[in-house]
Amino acid sequence: MPASCPQTIDLNGIDLRSRYFQVLKTVLRSVSSYEYVYEDLVIKSANLLIAQSLDLLVYYHLNKLNESDLNQVLEQGFILQALGTMVNKSIENFKDLKPMYLNLLDYFSAEMLALD
Repeated sequence: MPASCPQTIDLNGIDLRSRYFQVLKTVLRSVSSYEYVYEDLVIKSANLLIAQSLDLLVYYHLNKLNESDLNQVLEQGFILQALGTMVNKSIENFKDLKPMYLNLLDYFSAEMLALD
């Protein structure tokens, strides 16, 4: 596993990350692991737009399936995991960024669902 990918040690977090990855595999059929996709799209990337787009697609698919814990699953998404690694370094208001980011995903997902 790439050392730069945030670790998840509790069983609930592992389950949520696994569910995130399962949906991600329906969007990107040729992915082998969460950790390698994270490394490619977050660590090695010049920007996070692709990672954010994938978070939105995962959110959209879970929303379409009426998943009750979709926000918890998205906490294992690429952007929130990346922001979580920076909390002690430079982001003081991470607790405020997380609900804002999830609300943004909800808004754009609702727009996508309206087009279905």
